[in-house]
Amino acid sequence: MNDKVKILLLLIPITILVSCLESKKRSEPLLEVNTNNYILSSAKELEQEKSIQIYLPKYNDSITLRLGRDYPNGTRIEAIKGNHKENLIFSILPNTRSNFFDEYGYLNEEYYIQMSCVDLDKDAVSEIVVSIGNKAAELESYIFQIQDSDTTPFEYIGYVYK
Repeated sequence: MNDKVKILLLLIPITILVSCLESKKRSEPLLEVNTNNYILSSAKELEQEKSIQIYLPKYNDSITLRLGRDYPNGTRIEAIKGNHKENLIFSILPNTRSNFFDEYGYLNEEYYIQMSCVDLDKDAVSEIVVSIGNKAAELESYIFQIQDSDTTPFEYIGYVYK
């Protein structure tokens, strides 16, 4: 067996291990919400749209959270309730402290976006939490209150950062 083949055989398990570690890292949420009511995407994964539908018992209604690319450019961080569809990025961009997005509105490569639905204030109505970060030092979460309204069902109420 020549040296090149030996080196390749040694590199295969290392490559698999690194790939598994990266996969585990990607699947861990940015913000631990103790529920499955979230979607998570890296910058690259935004090329494939992800969505989740969440039932809101207090309103006997549901919302859809969607992550993906916006057209002609940018990032879609979308919440849908009934006939109302809103790209929450327009409430987020003026409040970001970090450079998560490039000049065209695309998420920079090292960052992730997580959309969660969690009852933060224990009032039986979940809030939408959009977390953006790099799973290391930077994390910002933007909070939207879900309201029983057809015209303005999502109200931006603030953010927290790490």
